[in-house]
This record gives sequence, structure tokens and C-alpha cells, in this order.
Amino acid sequence: MAWAAARDTSAQVQGSASIHFSQVRPLLRSLLAYAAAGLGYVAYTTFSVSYLRGQGAGAGLITLFWTLLGLAGVVAPLVWSRLLSRRWGGRSMGLLMALMGIGAALPALSTTPWVAALSATLFGLANLSVVASTTTLVRQSLPPAVWGAGVATYTVTFALFQSLGPLLTGALADQGAGGLRLGLGLSAALLLGAGVAFSQRPVEARA
Repeated sequence: MAWAAARDTSAQVQGSASIHFSQVRPLLRSLLAYAAAGLGYVAYTTFSVSYLRGQGAGAGLITLFWTLLGLAGVVAPLVWSRLLSRRWGGRSMGLLMALMGIGAALPALSTTPWVAALSATLFGLANLSVVASTTTLVRQSLPPAVWGAGVATYTVTFALFQSLGPLLTGALADQGAGGLRLGLGLSAALLLGAGVAFSQRPVEARA
């Protein structure tokens, strides 16, 4: 299982204490939500530009799209610092994933320049901050001795589902009807994951 692989990697590389499933179990909802983030985010970042080009977007709009996405990621820590400091369980993650999901859904609704720009901005603001939210959740929910293994658990879970995203999206896009729009629908996993994240209650750290 992912948590076991993360335990071994973290213990060897970071010198962290081993993490046990009993410690991870109360956080399974947030892990499932993070898996949805890996699945949904990579569908958007891999195929959104191809979709926009297929809908007639020119080089100027594509450049603006990537520029806004990157700049939004740069300012995101300033925007979300107070949110991530709250002891809200998975609610912070849920809010950020919902924002990502809305941003990811916008190109499927319209490819006008302002909608594409808004999509990139919303997605960029939330993308990396979802990763930060898991680190905060680990620090609030697990004893310091297993923080490294806890973060590794989330990282391995995300990586596994991130690797599946392009495969599933490409398979859906190859079905013909709807083309890449159908594949990008996989980003709806972000919205589903946001609902799961909201149900993750705060967990008291126990040694």
C-alpha cells in the first residue's frame, strides 16, 4: 500500500520514525481527496492547452494562459497563508480543491479569452496550495516523529493517481465524441475530492 511505501522511504531517507496504519486511518478521507487532486489536476495541466488550440485559441491566448497560471502560483502563498494556518481538518484542502475544480471546468464551458484567463488564474491560485494544505494537516494531526513519513504518504498517494490521469484522460479523449472535452471531464474528480476533503475532521496528534 502507498502508506507502507511512504513509511519505508521516509524512514530511510529522512530518518523519520515509522508510521503505522492506525495513525493514517483517521486521515483516510483526506488521502482519498488528495488522490482525486492528483487525478484531476494532471488532466487539466496535460490537455487544457491542446483543447484550447482545438477550439481555435491562438498563440497569444495560450501564452497568456500559462503566464497567468504561473503568476497565480507565485502569489498563492500570500493569498492563502491565513487559511492554511487554521485547524480545520480537511476544510482548507476542500476549499482549495473546489477552486481548482471550478477553474478546470471553465474551459469546457467556454473558450473565450476571459474565461480561459479566469480558469488559469483560479487553478494557479489553488494548485500548489493544495500540496501545502496536506503538510499543514500532517503537522496538526500526527506527532512530530512521523511528520516526514506522513508527508511521504500523501506524496506517494498523489503520485500514483497523478500517473493515472493522462492515461485515463487520453483514453476518454480517444473515444471520439466530445474529443478532449470528454477527457478534461476527468478534472471533475477535483470537485468530488473537495467534497470528501470537507468531511475530513480535525485529528488530534497522538504520540
